[in-house]
Amino acid sequence: RAEAFGPNGKSIKRTLNTRMRNGDGTSITVHTQEGLSYYGPITIGTPAQNFVALFDTGSSNLWMPGQTCGTSCGKHDRYNSAASTSYVANNTPFNIQYGSGPCSGFFSDDTVSVGGLSTGNTESFAQVTDAPGLQGAGYAQGPWDGIMGLAFPSISV
Repeated sequence: RAEAFGPNGKSIKRTLNTRMRNGDGTSITVHTQEGLSYYGPITIGTPAQNFVALFDTGSSNLWMPGQTCGTSCGKHDRYNSAASTSYVANNTPFNIQYGSGPCSGFFSDDTVSVGGLSTGNTESFAQVTDAPGLQGAGYAQGPWDGIMGLAFPSISV
């Protein structure tokens, strides 16, 4: 079930079910805010840690707040590498500049799943440790914890 919010702030519910290539009928719940942004559940790690990702077609990196992210990550859930048996340290610095400002941290490798589907390998993603550029209402009050970039790999940082 997807949830959209109209101009008056009232919720408009829709169902978006996607049949995966493996044909098992797995559904992924995707939410939208006025049709401008889309977000849904993903998991990282073993055992799975649950997050809500903004599915962003304008960027190519996956990032979630890390355990050490302070107040700039607000109330959002944080990835805990110590709680994951599939975590592999990477520690390459992560720095990205959005129109609203900077976001930084470091890369890590772990299992990532969307809608219960995973590549079966560890994937690189960033643990954000500081997000001062995301202090606007969009992130601070938004329902998503981090971003899953869906754009071309050539624009990733």
